[in-house]
Amino acid sequence: MQVFRFTPRSVLPRFTLLVCGGKGPVMELMDQTLADYLANSRGPLPLSKQVHICLQIAQGLTYLHEHTPQILHRDLTAKNVLVKEDGSIVKIGDLGQAIDYLNYAT
Repeated sequence: MQVFRFTPRSVLPRFTLLVCGGKGPVMELMDQTLADYLANSRGPLPLSKQVHICLQIAQGLTYLHEHTPQILHRDLTAKNVLVKEDGSIVKIGDLGQAIDYLNYAT
């Protein structure tokens, strides 16, 4: 069995690709989606928490957009943003719709 680890940055989930018997990529387990986190919060989030979450999402998008070749997510929603239970760590997930911009544009 071959194991390849892919950790682009802390703003994206870690992936492990297992090449053995049809196994596919295995993604880092996160507690919930941003949609779940917001639905379970009692009232509006404090402004500091809102800014913290938005900054981490922006860092993830910056990483994808500065990647060579540039990667466009194309499906960024609250359901595709993963959050630790306490909201301290936010990562962009579900890159299934993402495209390599250079190959898409040509």
